[in-house]
Amino acid sequence: MEKGLKKVFSAMGAVFCAVMMIMLCQVTNAVSYSEQTVTVDYDYQVIDSFEGVDAKYVLGYSDTGYYCCAGYVSRFYEEKFGVTVYNINMVDDKPSVYCYGKRAELREVKTPQAGDIMQDKDYSHVAIVKDCQGTTATLIEQNYKWTWNDTVYTVKNRKVLTNNHYFYRLYINGIAQSLDIDTTRPVIANAGCENITGKGYTVKADISDNRAVASVKVSTYFEGNKTKTISRVYTSAVNSLSHSVKVADLGGKDGYYITTITATDEAGNSSEQVIKTYVDTTAPTISGAKVENITAKGFDVSCNVSDKSGVSKVVFPAYPTKNGESAKKYASGKLSGGKASAYVSAEDYSVKSGEFTVKITAYDKYGNSSAKTIKASIKPAASVTLDKASLTLDKGKSSVISAKMGGGSGLTDFVSWKSSNSKIASVSDGKVTAKGVGRATITAYTTGGKNVKCTVTVKGKISDSSISAIKTQSYTGKAVSPVPAVTYGGKKLVKNTDYTVSYSKNTAIGQASVKITGKGLYKGTKTVNFNIRPATVTKLKVSSTGEKSVKLSWKKITGADSYAIYRYDNTSKKWHRIKTVKAVSFTDSGLARAKGYSYKVKAVKKTGGKEYISASYSKAVEAVTKPAKASCTAKSAGSGSIEVSWKAVGGASGYEIYSSSNGSDYVKSAKVGGSKKSAIVSGFEPYSLRMVKVRAYKTVNGKTSYGAFSQAVMVIVR
Repeated sequence: MEKGLKKVFSAMGAVFCAVMMIMLCQVTNAVSYSEQTVTVDYDYQVIDSFEGVDAKYVLGYSDTGYYCCAGYVSRFYEEKFGVTVYNINMVDDKPSVYCYGKRAELREVKTPQAGDIMQDKDYSHVAIVKDCQGTTATLIEQNYKWTWNDTVYTVKNRKVLTNNHYFYRLYINGIAQSLDIDTTRPVIANAGCENITGKGYTVKADISDNRAVASVKVSTYFEGNKTKTISRVYTSAVNSLSHSVKVADLGGKDGYYITTITATDEAGNSSEQVIKTYVDTTAPTISGAKVENITAKGFDVSCNVSDKSGVSKVVFPAYPTKNGESAKKYASGKLSGGKASAYVSAEDYSVKSGEFTVKITAYDKYGNSSAKTIKASIKPAASVTLDKASLTLDKGKSSVISAKMGGGSGLTDFVSWKSSNSKIASVSDGKVTAKGVGRATITAYTTGGKNVKCTVTVKGKISDSSISAIKTQSYTGKAVSPVPAVTYGGKKLVKNTDYTVSYSKNTAIGQASVKITGKGLYKGTKTVNFNIRPATVTKLKVSSTGEKSVKLSWKKITGADSYAIYRYDNTSKKWHRIKTVKAVSFTDSGLARAKGYSYKVKAVKKTGGKEYISASYSKAVEAVTKPAKASCTAKSAGSGSIEVSWKAVGGASGYEIYSSSNGSDYVKSAKVGGSKKSAIVSGFEPYSLRMVKVRAYKTVNGKTSYGAFSQAVMVIVR
């Protein structure tokens, strides 16, 4: 085969090469395996591999033996099927096969599959089929090569048309044999970049395969400059990829870096994943650095920071200049938008004066950093004085206290203010505001540790106090002197310490007043009024009741000139004032028969054109009007019994039957409830004479009222 190729290429030269490359490109687009023209650079070079069996080439010609085309076919069938192939290209017929203890044969097929044998129709070359798509088969072979300009060439994954070649399939004991071919590509999962900094990043991925991953190739280039690509192939520990990319190796510019992960298994299947990673290599910019608010305790440092990828943090290492950088400590700082600031505490270094050095350092999220050095000098005050030693204010008022520091020029100190009780007196920049009654101490401090005090007294107005309501007082004939509770700002004031009291018109029924006068920390007066009313009516009772009237009476109340009568209305569920009388009794007439009524009474006094009435009602009394007079009939019912009948009385709760043997001494013989209008009364002596009469009764809330008896009726008992 090789000799024929050499003659052809010697005759056709470069023209044949060009035609060959065009054909290869056309075929490559139609199948899954990529056909490639490659060079054979050294003896025993592995050009291709299929199912673990390598196709090896040597530079010289091999018509027979290990490196010829028949050698690869024989070796492949021995390793994959355990059979011996012989008579390959020795006769103008298909090769022969042998398998110990089994019947083995090759049968020609028109549609080949992976593992079948291909043979040229001139019986000069054989190969193994890797794949077949339609009428095109992909081959793996040995010794298919040619020389051009002293370079040896071959084709990897060569394509042939099936109708121009013979194809044979192995049968053992009549059963067609096939390869267990791995066509599953490796899986690349969780691919991404970690630890991205201005210097580079780490590529991470989990790689797996249904059998085994053979190699992983990682290639990276800067976007727009693919010609400069850095690659590395991993053949061990390939399942958990960790690959470092240094952007300095690729130019170290800001921008996107393209990383391609290619995983290949032992069967040649491969997968690819591309990761696009942005890297910022430019450090942040620091501008406008300044020192402010310098005191003996420290100072503020601030600056503007910017970075196209965003500033992630700014630190403020500081130290007393005379102590050197070895004494540096990091001030607590903050970053807001494009502004960074920190407070440097001189106390952290146990110093109160002198020069400090601050090295502001800004970082972006990629770890790029830049620094700016700034200095500050501290000079505290030697003393501080106030223009007032004491101050008295009314609540709600304010006044200014002035402070003066001593110690010469160039002081970096300032005064701060503090109140011992800001609820009494607050202070801001020397302005004292009276908040609550009491005493407080205002202290002026320098940051260098000097201080001076001012005593502030705040007074309150009694007119601003809260005085508890004075409940209505009852008239006693003597002076009434209730003591109200006085509070100021939630604090209960003490009588005779914070205030005194005096009274007016507090001996008679009417309106009286109490005057509260401030004392001590309180000033001014406040007057509140209260009422003195008649005492509560006592001993209210029902004197008598009629069918349509109720008579009430009660005890006289000293100081009252009249009395208000109240009756309960069951419809509105309220007490209504029905009458005002001057006497200590009252008859309520025009009422309904056999009905319950409730009454209360209050004492009344009119003075100064105003009516003053008892604060409380008397105790309620219950009354029931009498039912109407009953009428009845009676007759003997036999066996010593009398049947008594009567007409119903409106509103009655029931009826009582009385009997007498002589017409004067009556006894109750029966009590009948509700709607009954007759009753049998027994227990009388037969053939005796009896007088019978009936009366109705009404019971309301346990109180009973009786109507008049009917006229007596004579009955002869049978």
